[in-house]
Formats: sequence, C-alpha cells, structure tokens
Amino acid sequence: MSFLQPRADALVQPEESGALTKRKALTILLPLIAMIIWCISLIDARGNYIGDYGLFSVLPISYYAAFFLLLGSIYYTSTIKLEGGRRFYTLVLAFQSALLMVFIFVTPALLEMTARSAHSWIKYGYADYIVRNSHITQAIWYHNWPLPFIFTAQFVQVTSMGPIYTPLLLPLIIDVMIFLMVLLIFTKLFTDMKKRFIGLAFFYLLAWQDQFYYIPQIFAFLIFLLLVYLIHTYLVQFKVKMITTILLLFAALMLTHLLTAIVIGLHFGLVFLSELVLKKEKLRLKQAKIKYLILVALLVVIALGWYFFAGDWIRRTIGAMDISSFLILVPEYLSKLTMGSEAHGDLVLIRMAFSVIVAFIALSGAYIAFEKKHRKSMILLLAAGITPIFLFVYGVEIVQRAYLFCSLPLAVLVAIGLDRKKFFAFIIAFSLFAVPLHILATYGNEKVDYISPSEIAGAEFVFNHIQRGNIIEGGSSDQGQYVENFFRNNLKYWQKNRDTMNESYLIYSSSSSNFETWYSGDSAYEQSIQRVINNFKPDKIYSTKGYEIYKL
Repeated sequence: MSFLQPRADALVQPEESGALTKRKALTILLPLIAMIIWCISLIDARGNYIGDYGLFSVLPISYYAAFFLLLGSIYYTSTIKLEGGRRFYTLVLAFQSALLMVFIFVTPALLEMTARSAHSWIKYGYADYIVRNSHITQAIWYHNWPLPFIFTAQFVQVTSMGPIYTPLLLPLIIDVMIFLMVLLIFTKLFTDMKKRFIGLAFFYLLAWQDQFYYIPQIFAFLIFLLLVYLIHTYLVQFKVKMITTILLLFAALMLTHLLTAIVIGLHFGLVFLSELVLKKEKLRLKQAKIKYLILVALLVVIALGWYFFAGDWIRRTIGAMDISSFLILVPEYLSKLTMGSEAHGDLVLIRMAFSVIVAFIALSGAYIAFEKKHRKSMILLLAAGITPIFLFVYGVEIVQRAYLFCSLPLAVLVAIGLDRKKFFAFIIAFSLFAVPLHILATYGNEKVDYISPSEIAGAEFVFNHIQRGNIIEGGSSDQGQYVENFFRNNLKYWQKNRDTMNESYLIYSSSSSNFETWYSGDSAYEQSIQRVINNFKPDKIYSTKGYEIYKL
C-alpha cells in the first residue's frame, strides 16, 4: 500500500466541505512561518566568522526558533486525530519532514557555498581524472571503490557542473534520495502517522555522525537503505526479479564502500537466521534453507570475485585484521579527548554525551517494544546497527561509522516508544535540547571543515599554472584535481631531501593551520612555514586570503 493511499479504516467521516479548516490551515502555516524565519536567519548569518564551535557560533537565535517551530508543526500535525483527510495530512507531514532535512543539510551549503570537508576535495580528484581523461585507471582508484567516481564523472559530463559545485550539490541530491528511502522504510514499518514522521524527524536529529558530504560513504548509505528495505520486504518471497536486484545492488555496494557491503551481508545473515527461528516464511523450512543458502553462496561469489580482482588494498586490509585492534579501540577513542584544541575536546564530549542520551532513549523504546508486537522489526533493525562494531579493522573511525548504521534502528526504537504518552512528552521536551546539541555535534568542527572560496581559487591557480611538481604542505582543496601530477610531502621530508627534489612549491593554507591546531593541538604550523620562508627566501608566486604559494 502506498503511503499516499488512504486506509479504509481511516475514512470515517469526510472533512468539512468548503474552505480549509483552521486545523488544516495551521498545519500549513506553521512550517511556512518556520521557513521564512529560517531564510531571515541565513541572511543574518552570512559573512559571520566561523569560530571554534563551527556553525553554532554563526547561526543566530532565529535559526533555532525556526527549527523549534518546524519540529512543533511536525508533532502537532502527526498527533491530529484523523477524521478523513489522511492523504492531506500525510502530504503536509512529508513536506514538513523534507523541510527539516533542508534545514539541516542545506544550511551549511548556503552559508559556505563550497563543498564541506577536506575529504570532499580529496575524493573528487578521482572523479576529476575520469572527467579529463575519459577512462579509469587502477592507479587513481580510492580503496578499489571506483563506482562513486565513475558515477560522479557521468554526472559532471551530463550537467556540465564542473569541479566547484559538483562536490557541493551532488551530496544534496543524494540526501533527498536518502530522505525518500528512510520515509519509505518508516512507512513500511508503521501505519501510525505519529510514529512515521516523529521517528523520521528523530532520524535526522540524532544523526550527528557527519558523513553526508562528498565521500563514498554517502553513496553506499543510500544503497544500504535500499537493500534494508528490499531484504525486509521482499526477500522471503524469493521472486527472481527481486533477488536479481538485491544481488546487483550488493555488487554495486562492493564497488562503492567495503564496510557497508560487509554490514549489509551481516544484516542479511541475521534476517536469514530470524526467518528460520521465527518460522514466519510461507515456504516450508527445508525449502527455505536451500534457497537462502543459494543466495548466500551468490553473495559470497560476488564478494570473492571483487576480492581477487580489485587488487591489493582489500587483501592488505583484511590481512591486517587483528583482535588486538579492537581491544585498543575504546582507549584510543577516549584518548582523543585530551588531544587537540580545547574546542575539539568539547566537541568530542558533546558528541559522546549526545550519543549516550540518544542510546538511553532508544533503550526505553526497546523496553516498550518487548511489551508490544514489534520484536521482529526492532531486533532486526537494531542488529543492523550493532554489527559494525565487530569491524574493528577500521580502527577508531568505526565508532563514528557504527553510529551512522545505528541511526536508523535508533530512530525506529524511538518511534516504537511513542505508544506511551509519557515517553512522547519526554521526546518533545528532549527536542528543546536536541536541536542545539545536533548543531554542535554535526557542525561544531566547521572551522576545520569549511573550505573558503579564496582557498579554492588558490588551488585553481595551482592546477592552471603548475603542470607538475612537489607540493610541500598544501591545503585541502589543492588535493582535489590532477592527483596524478603532484607529489605531496611535509616540511620535514622536504628539508631532509630538498637537494633531490625539483619543482617544489610550498603552499600555506589557513585550513591546514586550523587542522593542526584542532586535531593535534600543534600551534607551531604557521611558525614552521614562516621559518622556511625566512631561511630560504622562496619566490611568492600567488597570494590570497588564507592561501599563499612559494616556489622553493
């Protein structure tokens, strides 16, 4: 049943004829007012200096007022007792939820007008090679995951968008698709409007992990959500077309992001076991075992095929898997609390506290779920979030990645808990704290993740005027294009080997300076650059705000 299709039991009484009722008008008016206030807040925020706490230090109080008003409109609309007009309220809630997604993801794009994070520019370089040369080579594959970059190259050729706006706008397009997939999953799980849309809102509120910019993970997460939906909805039917679709999507995932492919494989295994244990499938148990095992074998063939074909990186990664890595994971993560700047330490504490609070709320929802008839969906979706913690090969980064996979099951548990009025009241109260916490946790490190237009202009100068050479230090955006033309080294390496290094260019960037201060607490970066300039008197060939190029 389509989520836009009215349920027969909901059509009790027709809505009043004539003009819109006050209730309907209010459900439309509240998000429109929120959108107007949001636009005003962006005008006020433009041009403000991004301080140590990222967008939290930039966004005015009007932004939070708009956010609270929008959340309030979602809560109000989702709790209206339906007396007909289900389709209308569903469309309104879909609009309100989409606007919430816009508030979260479009705000930094409009304020900064450049792609967030150094990773965006580094990863885009692999797509840029394909655009310029019209072919791929294993030498520029990133971890043997070529599919995102092949897709990006096709996107650039079709849209003619170019290297400045593609890594900015393409993730926003994928965010819209992720929104539709999460909405589809909540629609499949729940018929209650309150659970659907408040659960959807919490999916965005709790997702601080900041993996929604231009990296392979964002492509993979979209495929992950699609596979979760297909597996839970169609897998037990064993229709040939659907099984073929699942296999093709899994193959695409292997070429997009290894971690996500492993997680969905583990998730499939849990679905397989649960179907056998719960004996809910329509097929007889013996037949089900055979068909499931055949599908598992096909998934293994795909995984092994890529393992042997793709090259050394996967083999090195899997070969490096050691249980000792997992044993040092938590201490290593906690040690980062004492590293870097004071603001970085505060941000880590805020993220940890926010995650613990969300986990506590989700556990409350899990307790309620065990008293209801939601056990199967709750266990399976929760398992999808738990499985990544066993992938210790990712080291300390797995903490953040696991939280990404947990975001869907955690939101589902919150939605299940809404059966209790006291729990619902607590959720409303928590939202008052969740909004600023979300902004801090997600965009609190924007001083490092923001790449200024002046720095991008400097990187364009490098690519337009320097054909080939050694880049010493450098910034974030100058890693984006022509990755095959340049060797990148730090100052210590250059000072040790400068007699053998021709065509070397020292690049100072404010983003690199901020990075050193933020993550390592090293405030001597600028002094080191200045010391080399004073000692060797290199020619300055380019200078703009926060970006300088010297020929050594």
